[in-house]
Order: sequence, then structure tokens, then C-alpha cells
Amino acid sequence: MNKQQSKDFQECEEMSSCGKTKECLSCSCNVCIASVPNKAETKKEAVIREEVRWFTRLMEERLQANDHKGGWENCSLEWLVIKLTEEVGEVAALICKHDLCREKIIKEAADVANMAMMIADQARLR
Repeated sequence: MNKQQSKDFQECEEMSSCGKTKECLSCSCNVCIASVPNKAETKKEAVIREEVRWFTRLMEERLQANDHKGGWENCSLEWLVIKLTEEVGEVAALICKHDLCREKIIKEAADVANMAMMIADQARLR
């Protein structure tokens, strides 16, 4: 146990001896973690940075704009890596040419992220 878990455990024990209970969702002791199903996942999922929410919405928009191309389910990891490299090259080209149009860079960055997601998704399913 780390210091915070030890402190939380001690607090839980003291409260329990007084007939009180602590809110387990905000506690990091092993007893509370075990008593709340998927507590670690729930706590992490509850705090999604605004930047991540914004970017994942953009990623989904870019995926939907390219739905006519089909999915990535039947793509090999090798092909996806080649496409990822191409997308990274597009971002690099914009920056190296000093084409600092934010919209272009953001769209290309979302394409890079989508290719990386496709690779991770294929790896997860294999």
C-alpha cells in the first residue's frame, strides 16, 4: 500500500469502529477498491480531459467523412503502419512548409490519431 492507501485504510477503520462509513468511491484503500466494482475504471473514465473530448469528437468526424472508403477491419497491420507514416508525413509537410493553417494541421493530426487507433484496434482484436 502507498501512503494515501494506508491513510485511507486507517480512516476507514476508525470510522467503522465509530459505526460510520466513508464514501468508498473517493477512497483508495484496498477494502473500498474491492467493494466498488470497476472502481479504478470508473474513477479514470469520469475524468476525461476537455482536450481529449474535443479531439476524439474531431477524430470521429474525420472517420465519418471517410466512411465511403470502408472500415479497417480487414486491413493488415503493415498496411496501417504505412498509412500512419503517410499521415505523419502530411502533418510534417504542412509544418515544414510553414503552412501553419490551424484547420489543416488539426485535420491531419486527427487523421494520424485515427490511423494509430486503427492499429491499436487491430492489435486488440488479434
